[in-house]
Amino acid sequence: MLGVRSESVAFRRSKRQGLTMSVTERYMRNDIPCGLHGCRTCTMNAELARKGVPLLDVTLGQILVPDASAVSRFIALFEQEDELKNLVFCQTVIDALDRRNRTRTMRNVRKIAADPARSSVVFANEVFAQTRVHGKSADVDRDTRAVVRAAEWYRQHLEAQNKAQRVVILTQR
Repeated sequence: MLGVRSESVAFRRSKRQGLTMSVTERYMRNDIPCGLHGCRTCTMNAELARKGVPLLDVTLGQILVPDASAVSRFIALFEQEDELKNLVFCQTVIDALDRRNRTRTMRNVRKIAADPARSSVVFANEVFAQTRVHGKSADVDRDTRAVVRAAEWYRQHLEAQNKAQRVVILTQR
């Protein structure tokens, strides 16, 4: 279900074309699934489970939400299959890795999220109306606020279902 439309305008100067205007439109959605196995409020989770998409495990005691600096610096730790599970990689983190030209790291993050034994998901917080953070998309402070906002939404979402899981933000700072 489509919600509010968000638009950002940027002007770029080049020698050849002079001043060009770039308009980016995003449509905020309200039906992005949380990826939690057994969630009663997110109806798309059951469909994802039928398709074989990995979901977060409700039996583990916590959900880990890393930011871009933690993923970039400690990707070897995240790749340890037996150690870290129930990871939520925000779309903001993947976009930040893309801006930093960390193609190998992005590929490894997607591999971790696709592994059913890891119980990890990629959460589209950039287009989800309840986790949207305003500001320039290349701003490091905005990226951190977006990860914190997504983690806060997960905490509230779990509390509403009486799930006793902690949401932990992993950062380098």
